[in-house]
Amino acid sequence: MSDEPNEVASPESKIHPNFTPRHTAILDLLSQGFTQGEVAMRLGLSPEAVGQMMSRAYLMMGVNNVASAVRKAMELGIIGSGNASVGGSK
Repeated sequence: MSDEPNEVASPESKIHPNFTPRHTAILDLLSQGFTQGEVAMRLGLSPEAVGQMMSRAYLMMGVNNVASAVRKAMELGIIGSGNASVGGSK
């Protein structure tokens, strides 16, 4: 018998076990052209919290900027092509 739970892995786990749906929501909004401040307002967070979450996301993703993070998330199918979890048109 396996010690592993019978849970389906989240799409975010393709990036890192600690990558959360909140990270995905932030990346999705950034990919739509929203600024960090606009993302913060839409998600009810402070701009500082969004910045801290993105810094952690960069480390988990092995990237160092928004464009690289968005590209990697799109390549992995985490955001884009109708996978958006939060947001909408700007």
